[in-house]
Amino acid sequence: MKTDITRKDEGKFLKLKIAENSVFDAALTFNDLISAIGDGKLPLEVSDDDGSRVIDDSSIEEIKKVIPCLFKIIDKPRSFIRSLEEKVPVETAKRINHKAIAKLSQDCNDWYARTLLGVKPKNIVSDINEETINLYENRFICSLIDRISKLLAQTRLFYQDQIKTLDDNSAINVINREYQYNTESFKFYNKISSKLYSNHEESDYRKKVDAELDSILRAEKKVGLLKRSDFYRTLHKKRKVVDPIQKTNILMFDYNYNQAYKLWKYLNQNNQDEKLDLDVEFQEGELESYYRLYCLSCIFAALHDLNFTETSGKTLTFDRIKKDIILEPLIFKRDRNTIKLSVRKDFIQCSLNVDGIKENDDFYFYPDFVDFEPMSRSAVDDFTEQLLNGLIENTKHTTIRGKYALVSINMNRCSEGNTYSEKVYRRFFSMGNNFSPDESKENLEKWDGYKTGILIISPVQLRSNFLRIEKIFNYYLLKHTNFENKLSICPLCGSKNIRQNDSMNYTCYDCAHNISVTYCNHCDPKHEKPIVWVKYINDKFLEHQEVVKGLSNMSLHYRLSKLEMIMGERATTAFELEEEKRGWKLKTICPYCGVVLGDQEEHPGKE
Repeated sequence: MKTDITRKDEGKFLKLKIAENSVFDAALTFNDLISAIGDGKLPLEVSDDDGSRVIDDSSIEEIKKVIPCLFKIIDKPRSFIRSLEEKVPVETAKRINHKAIAKLSQDCNDWYARTLLGVKPKNIVSDINEETINLYENRFICSLIDRISKLLAQTRLFYQDQIKTLDDNSAINVINREYQYNTESFKFYNKISSKLYSNHEESDYRKKVDAELDSILRAEKKVGLLKRSDFYRTLHKKRKVVDPIQKTNILMFDYNYNQAYKLWKYLNQNNQDEKLDLDVEFQEGELESYYRLYCLSCIFAALHDLNFTETSGKTLTFDRIKKDIILEPLIFKRDRNTIKLSVRKDFIQCSLNVDGIKENDDFYFYPDFVDFEPMSRSAVDDFTEQLLNGLIENTKHTTIRGKYALVSINMNRCSEGNTYSEKVYRRFFSMGNNFSPDESKENLEKWDGYKTGILIISPVQLRSNFLRIEKIFNYYLLKHTNFENKLSICPLCGSKNIRQNDSMNYTCYDCAHNISVTYCNHCDPKHEKPIVWVKYINDKFLEHQEVVKGLSNMSLHYRLSKLEMIMGERATTAFELEEEKRGWKLKTICPYCGVVLGDQEEHPGKE
């Protein structure tokens, strides 16, 4: 039995597991917080146990058994005859009831003429018998079809997420084998994360997931046929049937209807719709403060993962009454790099000094627990544009290099009802370096060059949280690398095992990355804006099926997230994967205009 994490579950997690966690009963130093996370006392990821929607494979099997009965019902549904009164021409009337004469006398428009003997009728009220399927039992069947359609969709999304996770893990293993080293990436995440499939051999589990997903897709096709039937189209807008279900004679004694009734009861007994636990109510605005605390905890964990040490020893307090974070500025150090972190009312400020340079880089994180799921496609387009525009407003200080919105969105759930445009998807996967060239020239100029972006920081995607936060810090650490002077240490991992290939190209043999500088001929013909890109020493791993499996047929948001995962937290440059004759190749995306370098003529950008 597994659970599907819903938006409400995320809110419950933020309140019960984060804000009301006993670790915040007292003031905490940075080391105290890291210890709590490392010991599992402060979880940063929603587990199956926190989910409210139960995914029970046995229920899917019961649904598949009953589907043939539903087809028999819609083919020959129960019906009844209802008698209606209708005014018809007198020559076509078949049955005239006792009210006809009285109603005829009320309206002279129904007369041909009035004679000495009386009225000669033109129209008369007649009894008409009509067969209808609009009865309680059929509306019950229609409601059941809606219910199983929703359950199948939820289960399909769950297994698709499982497949993505398994594929991502396989890709990571391939990359590690390719370079014959155990990556130091996310060592803290690896320590605190639970193994989702600890009871399964991964390959066997993958086969099971594939089989289940295939079975669910076949069932969904059959339910789709049910929903396209005349039966369903006639009744689906009628009043829905809800519990308790009436035990009518048809539901009890008609075999097909009875099987449908038993399935409804089975789903209730197996708790498909509600989990038997505490229902949590939320006050207006409280989730925003809880999400801010969660994001801060993730940032702390990422800094620890990057080997930064907090040196001030100052403490963090969370005021549950005022729902406020109380924190004096913290000082983090690693080698000659210093980060000053402060918490404001609506944002988290980081001030970075690299190797004693005169001017700091300030970048801000703005947590925003906005719910995208009820939004239409156009509403998400408008909202994300307003969000990005809002970030760049009122930027007065020259030291502010970037502002980034942190949002929690399950792209799979949101995309189920609305397929967003590539432009919108790329907004969710950009830290100011991966916008679509379909954006207006005005927007690109405002948002580009790492000035602003949207980072998905979600309680259900902890590994991705580490990746995205660390990528921001790595960009600002890398940004100040002086390539004109020969590098003696790797700016990414600090290793001295780095070699210069040419004046602007270096290879680190410890973290297995190339670091180089290039320019975009499309927006920067004079080569005034250098693009520092980072990628693995070579891309031979892209030849492995485990890495690129299903890439061509993958939905865009899966493709973007997979590429993000493949390149990791050190590849601060955005890349596009393009299929060539000899396989897949990585191509750099210009962070200023969005074109794929070397492909400018095909993607000219929008004026």
